[in-house]
Amino acid sequence: MKKLFILLSVVLSMTACTRESDTPDTSTTASWKLGTTTYTQAFAIKQNAGVFVQYLALDRMYSSAELSNNSNSTKTFNGFTLIFKTAPTASARYKIVFKADPTLLAADEMMFSMQDRTLNKSYYSTNSTTTADVQVTSGKIKVIIPNTTVQQEGSATPVTTDASGTFIEP
Repeated sequence: MKKLFILLSVVLSMTACTRESDTPDTSTTASWKLGTTTYTQAFAIKQNAGVFVQYLALDRMYSSAELSNNSNSTKTFNGFTLIFKTAPTASARYKIVFKADPTLLAADEMMFSMQDRTLNKSYYSTNSTTTADVQVTSGKIKVIIPNTTVQQEGSATPVTTDASGTFIEP
């Protein structure tokens, strides 16, 4: 009798489930593209530095071994960092710029950088006429950066590539 009750419970709960569509929900897909390589956001965090705020996305989570030995493992993560003067509180368009000091950002400006740890290279946004679409919903941001040019950090001669991305604050 007990097995029959469990079986009926499982059958009833399975038939109560419905599927509205065969199309996957991509509304929360967060990823970025650097050159020809696309990375998917696996982890994201907001960091308030007092005089500016940054959002960091990584393409993977820490492994249990990395957590247990307290290593500085973020060196092996591919990343996408967004920097604003203050955290966006309303949806708006932000001009993508580069400033040597993030505290110099205007209220309508943002910077971003991307890290390719496979090649051990970092890239940063340049001054451009490109704008990012920042959407704020329930206090969380979604930033859409269209294709734009980024410059490699520390390069003796300017090395540029294309970059784009979507960041979603969890």
